[in-house]
Amino acid sequence: MTESQKDAHPPKTPEEHIPEELAILPLKGGVVYPNAVMPITVGQERSLKLVDDALVKDKTIGVVSVKNPDVDVPNQEDLYTIGCLATIVKMVKLPDDHMSILVQGQFRVHIGEYTQTAPYLKAKIAIIPEEFERDVVTEALMVSIKSLFQRAVELSPHIPSEVGVMVMNMEDPRILADLIASNFNISVAEKL
Repeated sequence: MTESQKDAHPPKTPEEHIPEELAILPLKGGVVYPNAVMPITVGQERSLKLVDDALVKDKTIGVVSVKNPDVDVPNQEDLYTIGCLATIVKMVKLPDDHMSILVQGQFRVHIGEYTQTAPYLKAKIAIIPEEFERDVVTEALMVSIKSLFQRAVELSPHIPSEVGVMVMNMEDPRILADLIASNFNISVAEKL
């Protein structure tokens, strides 16, 4: 593996190099979770510039949910203070001057002071540590939530049965919680 190939891969642990500030891509109507892969359509001029710059640099961006999806051009006051450090995995230019990107969440981040507003938002970030103890209580909660989610899959035509299988095989409680939250039709505030 060449040095440039190593640099193209996202960091796997917070101990690896994490930038102190990130370009912030506002996301309307959704939440990107760590370890999840999500498609995002980008159309605003500033967001297109952000993606272009990120692709040239290290493909790392911050994805932060918008509080009110009716706001046309969200600024820092319109965004939540928790987001996700994500890596752009793929980009496809669309015929209508938009682009579709596929991002993979890496870490939850706290969005601190905004350092730039033009041509796009940039902010200082801090990784939110997600530590847990693997104990009897955690194991019992995981068994219970898996069972409840299976019942939800049976009752909901909108949750694919394959997601139920994934949940049953999940061993990491952090990923389990994120996977379940991402599959429920709940508000962005509740998903956060």
